[in-house]
Amino acid sequence: MRFDIKCMLLIAISLCLYTPSVFAQHTVSRIEGSNRYEVAVNAAKRGWQEAPAVVLVGGDAYADALSAVPYAYQQGAPVLLTNAGSLSGAVKTGLQQLKTKRVTILGGTASISEKVVKQLKAMNLSVFRIQGKNRYELAANVAKHMKSASAAVVVNGSAYADAVAIAPYAAKQGYPILLTDAKGLREETANLLKNKAVKRTIVIGGEASINKTAFQKLPSPVRISGANRYEVAAQIAKTYPMKTSHTFMSHGYAYADAAAAASIAAKQGQTLLLTDAQTVPDAIRKVIGAKQMSAFSVVGGTSTIQSNVITQLKNAVLGETIFIDPGHGA
Repeated sequence: MRFDIKCMLLIAISLCLYTPSVFAQHTVSRIEGSNRYEVAVNAAKRGWQEAPAVVLVGGDAYADALSAVPYAYQQGAPVLLTNAGSLSGAVKTGLQQLKTKRVTILGGTASISEKVVKQLKAMNLSVFRIQGKNRYELAANVAKHMKSASAAVVVNGSAYADAVAIAPYAAKQGYPILLTDAKGLREETANLLKNKAVKRTIVIGGEASINKTAFQKLPSPVRISGANRYEVAAQIAKTYPMKTSHTFMSHGYAYADAAAAASIAAKQGQTLLLTDAQTVPDAIRKVIGAKQMSAFSVVGGTSTIQSNVITQLKNAVLGETIFIDPGHGA
């Protein structure tokens, strides 16, 4: 009996000593702002003390933002957003705080007007624009301004979440993000791949996004897909690992915030995962557990990512599989 009591006491002491360290709360911070323009500025300020170069895209031109992150990474620049018709106040302040000297605009005048260009020049900034007659040509033209690479990423030009999820990895590797549609391989993309002598392609998305015909026309393609955008993001994190010491989280449908999140994740070489507004999806929970992620930055305010997600991310057993043996106590 005494032996049993001693064993129980030792077990209790061990639990008191070791459980807090094993189940210590994850750390979670939030990058937010009163609107998408301020969120992007605050994300940039988290990653850059100064940013002599900035890449600017329209706040509603999500397709233009798809190819922005790898290009911006090579420029050492964050990605910021603005209104189409006039330079957003948060961006003007951010450019001043970041001591920016030159701005590259991605997109035509429908995305960012000439009035914005004049406002930027009035701030003594040099301005350069990369554009195209559509999103596919724009992405190809952005790739022309990047260093040559042996591989490229190809996504559906309307599947914004797929492009965001792969963007940090593509940026670190120097791979451009090119676009096509569900009908087949776009001519703009095919020509760029040929002219740049790209030898390998990473296709993000299932056959509903990029069909078999388009896939087979690509040089040495591999496909990453999933049942939904969260599974795709999780699969990217498992297949093309980035650092996980401080994982970034963005809403899977809040594309403006996600572009800012991808920009800072690329800068820091960290993984980017997607969540929904109210709960962390199962596929994301699993990869968090598998990769033992314990520190997160959530990009976006409570209107896009609610406090419940923060609470879940803080939970030390998020993503862990807990086994209870009913034969040995509660």
